[in-house]
Amino acid sequence: MFRKFCIGVCLAFAAVALAGVALAGEVIDSDTLVRQLEDGGSGGMRTRGFTVNKAAAETPRPSATVYIYFATNSAVITGEQSFRQLDELGRALTSSALRGARMEIGGHTDSVGSDAYNLQLSRKRAQAVSDYLNKKYGFTAAAVTGYGESAPVASNETAEGRAGNRRVVITRLD
Repeated sequence: MFRKFCIGVCLAFAAVALAGVALAGEVIDSDTLVRQLEDGGSGGMRTRGFTVNKAAAETPRPSATVYIYFATNSAVITGEQSFRQLDELGRALTSSALRGARMEIGGHTDSVGSDAYNLQLSRKRAQAVSDYLNKKYGFTAAAVTGYGESAPVASNETAEGRAGNRRVVITRLD
C-alpha cells in the first residue's frame, strides 16, 4: 500500500515538473507557444523606483521547445507533425504579442556521432527551421545556433532519451 502511494506521489511530481514541456511527438498550439515566449518586457523588473536588470538577476530567458523531425543524418524536415508544429510556431512568432521580439532558433542533437558532426548537423537543422519560418511566415530569427549534443535534457542511453535530445529551442533574446 505504501509503495503504491509513493509511486503515485512520484508520478504527480513528474506530471507537475513536465507541465508545459513538449514531449516528442506532441504539437504545441500557437497560444501556448506565445505564453511560453512572452516576458515581462526588455527593461528588467521595476521595484520601488529602481530597476533590477534581468541578466544580473540571472533570470532564464523565455523559451519554447518544439520537436521537429528530420531525415536521418540530414537537415531535411520530415513528417506531417513537424510541419503542423512549424505552422503553430510561425503563427506564434508573428502574432501581435510577439511581433518585433528577437528570437534565437537553437538546434540540439543526441550524442550519436562525433561532437563536431553533431554541432554542424544541429546548426543545419536550426537553419532549416529558420528558412521554413522565413519563407512561409516572413519571420527572421535574430540568431540561428547549433548546440550539438552539448545541452541534453534526457539520458542518451535510451532511445526515448535520445529522441528528447533531438529538438529545436526557440529562445527570446530581448
